Amino acid sequence: MRSQVAALGFVNRFGRGVLRAQEALGKNPYCLAALKHYRSLMPLAMEARKPMFRLKPADGAIGAHAQAVRDCYNDFHALAGQILSAIGE
Repeated sequence: MRSQVAALGFVNRFGRGVLRAQEALGKNPYCLAALKHYRSLMPLAMEARKPMFRLKPADGAIGAHAQAVRDCYNDFHALAGQILSAIGE
């Protein structure tokens, strides 16, 4: 399973995976994006019952978390744009 996932270009961005993810974006036409895991936002999103990219300061996204929310939004926005261009919209 792991080799199939890596073959499609969905590689972990932790550690050495960052370089492989960037390479996969350029070499693999089926790789739409390499997303960071945003592990610090997941508990906040689960507690607030909303997507990670929609967290607000009232949900606990303050300081560095607020920047991570903006980065997460931008990453998912770019991914959505890639999906739309891939399907011809």
